[in-house]
Amino acid sequence: MRLYRILLENYRGVRRSEVVFDPTGVTVVHGPNEIGKSSLIEALDLMLRFPATTSHRDVQAVRPKGRAENPVTEIEVGAGDYRLRYRKIWRKNYGKTELHILEPSAKQDQLENHEAQARFEKLLAECDVDLELWKLLRVSQDKPLGRESKEEPLGQPTTFAVRPAVAAALGTGARRPSDGGAEGGVSTAFSGPQERLFMAVEREYLLYYTPKTGEPTGKYSQAMKELAEANKKASEAEQAMVDAQGILAEYGRVNSELKGIEEELNALRGDIDGREQLLAEAKLLEEQLRQLKTRLEVATLVADAANELAQRRAELEDEQTRYEDAKQKCTTAENAHQQKRKAADRLEVVSSLFADALALAEKDVECLRSKELPARLEGAVAVAEAAQTRIEAADTQLARNSVDKDALVAISDAFSAWDKALSALEANAATVRVERLSDAAVTVNGPGAAEGSEAIRLVDTVTLEAPGIVRVVVAPGSGEQARREKERKTRAAYEKACREAGVADVSAAQAMADEHDAAVAQREIALAELNASLSGVKSHGKDLVAIRQLAVSLRAMIAAYLERRPATADTLPESIEIAQERQTEAQVAAAEHEIRLKTATNEANATDKALALSRERLRALERSLPQLDQAVKRAQANMERLPALESPERLEQTRSEHERAEARLAELNPDQLASVQENKRKVQFQLQQDATRLRLRSAELRVLIAECGERGPEEAAERARDHAAQAQHQFDVLWERAEAAKLLRETLTRHRSEQRARYATPFRELVEKYAAAVFGSAVNLHVGEDLTIASKTIGGATVPFNSLSTGTREQLALLGRIACAQLIAPGAGGVPLILDDTLGHSDRQRIDQIAAILDRVSGTGTQVIILTHAPERFRIGSATRVDLALP
Repeated sequence: MRLYRILLENYRGVRRSEVVFDPTGVTVVHGPNEIGKSSLIEALDLMLRFPATTSHRDVQAVRPKGRAENPVTEIEVGAGDYRLRYRKIWRKNYGKTELHILEPSAKQDQLENHEAQARFEKLLAECDVDLELWKLLRVSQDKPLGRESKEEPLGQPTTFAVRPAVAAALGTGARRPSDGGAEGGVSTAFSGPQERLFMAVEREYLLYYTPKTGEPTGKYSQAMKELAEANKKASEAEQAMVDAQGILAEYGRVNSELKGIEEELNALRGDIDGREQLLAEAKLLEEQLRQLKTRLEVATLVADAANELAQRRAELEDEQTRYEDAKQKCTTAENAHQQKRKAADRLEVVSSLFADALALAEKDVECLRSKELPARLEGAVAVAEAAQTRIEAADTQLARNSVDKDALVAISDAFSAWDKALSALEANAATVRVERLSDAAVTVNGPGAAEGSEAIRLVDTVTLEAPGIVRVVVAPGSGEQARREKERKTRAAYEKACREAGVADVSAAQAMADEHDAAVAQREIALAELNASLSGVKSHGKDLVAIRQLAVSLRAMIAAYLERRPATADTLPESIEIAQERQTEAQVAAAEHEIRLKTATNEANATDKALALSRERLRALERSLPQLDQAVKRAQANMERLPALESPERLEQTRSEHERAEARLAELNPDQLASVQENKRKVQFQLQQDATRLRLRSAELRVLIAECGERGPEEAAERARDHAAQAQHQFDVLWERAEAAKLLRETLTRHRSEQRARYATPFRELVEKYAAAVFGSAVNLHVGEDLTIASKTIGGATVPFNSLSTGTREQLALLGRIACAQLIAPGAGGVPLILDDTLGHSDRQRIDQIAAILDRVSGTGTQVIILTHAPERFRIGSATRVDLALP
């Protein structure tokens, strides 16, 4: 079901309020307290529960106080393919109900009263609208989240799982009563003999226990009550013996208290009689004050009437003088208006002549200016084409040579690094000196060894050998090897840079870079010439072809204009300067004439306004004179109806009497006097009641004393103990049978619940996903088979739901409702999620996180309605906001 709109009229303190909701997103309805936010949802609830003619107290409570209007409620909802407007005027026995089927168009209809209500309920049932689920998802101010109540004993709805729409969404195969399933129940995995056994055990269990609460019932409950009653009577009999001893002591205490109360009552009666006399005096003074006040008010009315008559006569005389003056001013304004209007009409006649002359001058200037343009355009095109040719040649050369400044710098840097590494290698290498001491042959193998050399740089392994005598292998140290490796790597990097640039060495790269720079400079010069040639003509065409075609078109247009130029006009000026002078002269003449015409028109319009104001003033005075005359007559008649004005001396005497009476009445202070007297009477009444109660108690105690002597408490106690023993035996027999049935039922129920618990997995996963956004990714929730959150676990610590903080309970309870609302598609029994001033115990950070979840859920098509007095608490970017405080 989707909720599109709610309208309230004369509802509690709301005269009229209409709210339109986002049907597929979040709507935040906000406003101060007592403005009627909760009334919106209450009205929807009443429309779904009661007919318009009901006298139910819930409907009577919404009637406006102090006004006779009837409450009116109207909603617009969507259910399945239908869009419905449903309206009720609440009135006992004479209420009215209207239903308008707006969509689909093929089923549009209008119904009233009983037919309308029956059709509305039938359509909701056809579209699988689960109204009970709507109540479960709704969060109201009188049902805080996470708090235990009669409807939600665990602080959460315990019947989510048995709603048909929820069961269908979770894949439990829920069955409605009409489908043969248990009412509101969920289909289980039990079937065949197992189910028949379970039902037989259930029937046996129900002989001893109630189905919902598991309380004892039937014979078992009766036996339990009889046992309790027998034990109670036995205990009472035992207590009766003890009570008999206390009766005598209480009898003496009651008679003593009664004597003290009677003495206090005698003293209180005298005090009350004295105050009665003072109250009578205050009452006489109040009557005297009312009479004196009436006389003073009448005297004031007479004086006011005389002043009003004089004022009205003066106003009438002033208005007659203003009327004669306005009449003269109106005649003068009419004469001035006729003169100014004639002058403006004469100037309007010659305006077209000035406009024609200005238009011809402007066309002549345009024609002469256009004569020079074709040649200039053609010259610019020629220069641009030559520059384009040079640009294309430079681009061809640049395509063959890619060695720019960046490439040259890369090659030069690589060469410098290699040269530096080579120098370091040679400078730090050890030297091996070879000297022949005999004619024996000596060979030297290794880098740096040359024929006949005596000194060898040791940059790599070198072998010295005298064949048949000795072989010496000399290897460089670790420092020489590192420098050698660095020289090898830098030489490889330099050679790679040369290969990538396509040059032999750094000198060749320098030469190619110079050629590249020269080509870039030539291209920039040609591009500057191209831009310069086009700078003055690029506004005449998007390319050179268009500009050349424009030049041809301009020559043809100039020739055509010269042919159709009026023969009666002055000849075409010889130069554009002369043409511009003529244009300026025509503009000046036209402007001067326009100023004269505008001045004359403004003056005529001003006289129009002045004349209209004069006439309106005259008409107003003509209307007001009869009214003032009538006011004078009414004041005169009012004066004649009133009594004669009293003398000042008599009036002053009346005021003095009024002041003395007020002073005495203030001294008596009748309100305080009456308040004290009322309290004294209440005390008197209470004391009289206490005395009566004590007298009755004294009589009762006398009867009890007499009865105790007749009853024999010991024999009664012995009989009660025997009866209690018999009741205990009967109860023990039934207890053994009841416990056996209960144990068997619990065993079967546990096995069935284990199978049902699997169906809670999709719901738990969705709630955990949302809980992770609020409490962190390490959170785990335990969800029961009735889809209530049993506990929360973080970091290995598990806390039961009812032991969590108030804020955490309300956050988890709301996340459970959000998950349930999201699981159910709107067309499959889904209903809006309505939150009325919730999350009162949550901090800012978690409210923001839940707001983000609501924003995400609304994107899936779930309708969310938030009612709040503080809209800043719910910062949801995509939400539609409705401010009830705005008109």
